[in-house]
Amino acid sequence: MTDIAAVCEYFPLRPVNVLRRSASTARFFHESLHEGWRKSPVDPMVVLAAFPVLHLSPGLILRAYHFHDGCGNGNAAVYAVPIDVPFPEPGDCTQYGPGFLSPPIPPGAIGDLMAAIEGDGSPWSYLCASMLAREIGEFGAMWHGCSWSTHRIIGRKLSGLDPDAWVWLAPAPKRWTPSAEIAGGCTKVTFYTHSALGCERLTRFVDSFQQSAYVFTTAETTLAQGPGGFVF
Repeated sequence: MTDIAAVCEYFPLRPVNVLRRSASTARFFHESLHEGWRKSPVDPMVVLAAFPVLHLSPGLILRAYHFHDGCGNGNAAVYAVPIDVPFPEPGDCTQYGPGFLSPPIPPGAIGDLMAAIEGDGSPWSYLCASMLAREIGEFGAMWHGCSWSTHRIIGRKLSGLDPDAWVWLAPAPKRWTPSAEIAGGCTKVTFYTHSALGCERLTRFVDSFQQSAYVFTTAETTLAQGPGGFVF
């Protein structure tokens, strides 16, 4: 990667969707009657393996706890931890995360999992990092726990939209294709999605990475809302 000039690369949808399918297949959980938190029966490392240009920093490994409510709903908490630190049962953890599920936190866990991710610094690697963070965030999600999996990445304005039924809240982009722009040591990944969870909408995501790292902040903007929608 060089800072001499800005580099912007656009990516066709096919390889992006191949990544997502590989990751979503890897993170698939069979239905479980187990209630509460337990060690994940699925290894979260298989999700990282779906992104060949990315890897963990030496000496680290991904571990996960999975929650199931016994009624079909599920979520997981994934952590990057030192490979030589014991991974306790959920009830043996002494730290717990925020939120109503209060996920157990294993010893040595890195605060932001993406801080443990390394890559080759290419524009494609940053797009992969954006996808990895979201696929890992959806790891173990079932029914009401699902969110990201309802989003379909789009590469052009959807055809057949009734202009009288859709409300545009922001200008439509000139180009919808996923992209990564590297300039001045910083990277911005931009992509657009369609989801009908809650209400039908088109969304722009802009992920901002700093100084060749794979930790990012994200800005999510609803571009348009439509007449459809669903709830789980």
